[in-house]
Amino acid sequence: MNPLITVFLILAAILMGNAPVSAAPDAGRKATSEDALVGSMFKTLAKAYLATVDIEKFKANNVSQVNGFDEQDFRRHYARFFRVVEQSPRLKKEFGLSPDMTKGKVLALVRSLDKKKLSRMIDAIPNTVVNDEFKLYLNREKIKSRDKNIAEQVKMVWANLQQGLE
Repeated sequence: MNPLITVFLILAAILMGNAPVSAAPDAGRKATSEDALVGSMFKTLAKAYLATVDIEKFKANNVSQVNGFDEQDFRRHYARFFRVVEQSPRLKKEFGLSPDMTKGKVLALVRSLDKKKLSRMIDAIPNTVVNDEFKLYLNREKIKSRDKNIAEQVKMVWANLQQGLE
């Protein structure tokens, strides 16, 4: 899983890992009831995980991973992360995220995270983005989900994500 995405706990839950940069969802589309359902389910699951995680250990692990990137790897991972940030104006503005952030600035942000900030990040991601990333994940992983309802699909994907988070 993309360590930069796991740094931002909710983005691990919502972004579903390494989505291709070229597969950007339509940021201008209107929200649907499906977006609200999928978005609220993942946000609730992410907040429940956040409530139980050892935040200091989580940050230390992710700082270590990011420190292990050379500049090229960092740029590649950050581009994937920022593709979603661009579709989340509140996230971008509130946390000062920009396309040209340096590794040092990202590490400083990670070190400053606490559960309250991460919860605000969860809330700042639009449900349309959550659902679009969910669909990209299902397609990318070729998960057999056609015969399952949305709630079952979310549960299945969350189970996969938890394995990557632990």
